[in-house]
Amino acid sequence: MTQDFFGTASFAVVATETYARGLRHFLETELGLPCAFSFSRRPGVKPDNESIRKAIKETPPLIMFGSFNERMYLAESGARAMYIPASFPGAIIRRHTGTPFMGYSGAVYIVQEICNALFDALFNILPLAATWTKWMRPVASAPRVALDG
Repeated sequence: MTQDFFGTASFAVVATETYARGLRHFLETELGLPCAFSFSRRPGVKPDNESIRKAIKETPPLIMFGSFNERMYLAESGARAMYIPASFPGAIIRRHTGTPFMGYSGAVYIVQEICNALFDALFNILPLAATWTKWMRPVASAPRVALDG
């Protein structure tokens, strides 16, 4: 199911330079996903958060790799992007040997997270049963009376 919109599912990265360059190369070159934007955080350099906010608002991705800051910016802009933690400040408990971003294990982890994010996005797009039944509510007909011959 994810293959139907996998190639058009845009992503964005805001992370340290190593993660930003690596994720962008892997997702764009190896997997063929379009990159909406990418920002690198560098040691000793304050990130340009206004540029990041502007990019999120103007070109919201379907999948956002970033820190908790980007998660807040997504919420502020009303974007429905799926968030995957990939930078600090963030959920420190997600950074252990079970969530690698490099090597074979990293590739498998990233593909797994992307597929899960695509299914979550699809779930948010499809109408829920309560909404669907509201649209498809049958029209009531008059009761049928049995006729005795």
